[in-house]
Amino acid sequence: MSLAMPQVTVRRQALAYLELTKPRIVSLVVLTGVPALLIAAHGFPPARVFFGTLLGTVLAAASAASFNMYFDHDIDALMRRTATRPLPAGVLLPSSALGLGFVLAGLAWMVLLLAGNLLAAVIGIASIFYYAVVYTVC
Repeated sequence: MSLAMPQVTVRRQALAYLELTKPRIVSLVVLTGVPALLIAAHGFPPARVFFGTLLGTVLAAASAASFNMYFDHDIDALMRRTATRPLPAGVLLPSSALGLGFVLAGLAWMVLLLAGNLLAAVIGIASIFYYAVVYTVC
């Protein structure tokens, strides 16, 4: 078995990285996060907190999705519905998903810590761990 990657365009690779983050799921996470922010602030929080927390939430959800794709790439290759995802299709290496997951997790931590607080950052990292390990692996 060859580990050689099929020839893909830069555009296809960029789209593959985006696909690793599961943008549709991330948009649903953000959509549910807005009411939580408004309720917690008893109205509209300061713009820095509102937009920073949403950005941190996007980064955390995208990180969790990337880890999910990494852990499930072998199973995804067996199912017709998921066989064309970037890792089983050979567009990206599994290490790319793992690296992206860690980079996005680090960015989520920093953004949530700076825009929100320590609790927001800890919850963000805990949610990544829960989705990537407890939900996906267990």
